[in-house]
Amino acid sequence: MSARRALIAATVTLTLLLALVVGFGLSNRLSTRPSGGHSSGLLSYDQYRSMVGEVAPGMMGEGGGDATWLSRPSAYRWMMGNREIAPGWMTGDRGLHRIRWMMGSYGDDMGAFVGRLFADAPGPMASRDQVPMLGARVPIGVRIEHHRVVVLGSSATLTVVAATGRRDAFVIAGQGDPTVVMRAGTALTVEFVNADPDRAHGFIVAAPASSRSRMPMMKRRPAFLGADVWFLGRAGATSAHVATIRFVATTPGTYRYLCPVPDHARAGLDGSFLVTPV
Repeated sequence: MSARRALIAATVTLTLLLALVVGFGLSNRLSTRPSGGHSSGLLSYDQYRSMVGEVAPGMMGEGGGDATWLSRPSAYRWMMGNREIAPGWMTGDRGLHRIRWMMGSYGDDMGAFVGRLFADAPGPMASRDQVPMLGARVPIGVRIEHHRVVVLGSSATLTVVAATGRRDAFVIAGQGDPTVVMRAGTALTVEFVNADPDRAHGFIVAAPASSRSRMPMMKRRPAFLGADVWFLGRAGATSAHVATIRFVATTPGTYRYLCPVPDHARAGLDGSFLVTPV
């Protein structure tokens, strides 16, 4: 009898162990999330799916076809992008046709669609009442001369505000799309604010030819490591999204700072970025 009890106990123990192993494996697989994000910070896959559900409640099913594609990991990676190249929706990569049907009055304006989708994304915010002051602020160590913002020292912090309502423009130290000038080796911190209540905007320092096309970034990378905020969601009634980037202007030359969202640079979110020899 004791042998039988021992056999039963062993069988139960083995069954529990197998259940734990299988359960752990299943739990681990379900909790796996694809990597991705943009320069303003990492947005988790769960957060992304939550926002998709708010913008398009019918997108959260598990069925097939385009009707649920936007909530899947592949769409998350396509929408978020990474620090090396632009997100797929900026470059016209495959997947764009899948969501045009749900854009409604947005037409082909991906800036408006993404602005709405990421309007409630987590991250730093600035009060809308503060935005004019932030755009007008002239930081220490910076001089304004003839529509140029000149960085005098080896480091500086600039606030860049997109779309203040006057026109499509980046406002820096009270200037609309000024030429930013600094010496090679300057460490620059950019506090980027999207004050547009309708569209997503970003901020990139890139090669000068980039701003002339409809999709300026295409497969290009920023001119300096870290010199990129791919996009921020549209501003709300009381607050605006903020992202902080830091980079070193390593090589002398003439560059452009611009919004990488298609058509936005051509509309006016574009300016000169001049790095002079030491």
